[in-house]
Amino acid sequence: MSARRAKARVCVARLRVIVAASLGMCGVFGTDASAQVERSTQLRATLTAALEEYVSAFSDGRADFIADSVYMAPAYFLGGAGVDVRSTRDEVQTRFEDMMAPLPAQGYDRSDIRGSDVCVLNDRAALVTLDFARVRRDGSVITEGRAIYLYVRTPEGWRINASLGSAPAIACG
Repeated sequence: MSARRAKARVCVARLRVIVAASLGMCGVFGTDASAQVERSTQLRATLTAALEEYVSAFSDGRADFIADSVYMAPAYFLGGAGVDVRSTRDEVQTRFEDMMAPLPAQGYDRSDIRGSDVCVLNDRAALVTLDFARVRRDGSVITEGRAIYLYVRTPEGWRINASLGSAPAIACG
């Protein structure tokens, strides 16, 4: 097994632990399956709108909005560098400010949704896959990537609890 494949397996194992822990914290096990089916279309539309709002806020450089209204704390970020846990709202905002800081020098204009998929796990949790591109003012692409988000319903609405990202986009199947 290659080192890259072994690292990928470790990442997937960590994501499973985070997902299981998050679902357990939020009390989502034991939801009636028929209720999930009935609400699936509505939940998918709500989550798609939440994803679009997130991408719009990122495009506008709104790290404050993302920390207040898109992510929850603690938030888990899994990427090539490993797991990054942000325990507070301010830490989430700082992560996005740091992520956005170099973009203007690259001519960044916006992020485009290239594709998305919503998998409703139950009435309180969903996995959302986003294929995106960061685009310059002239329309050329800075980078493309894929992210998978664990959305959890909170009293404040749907929030991202964990994200797993890769660039460029990887194929899973």
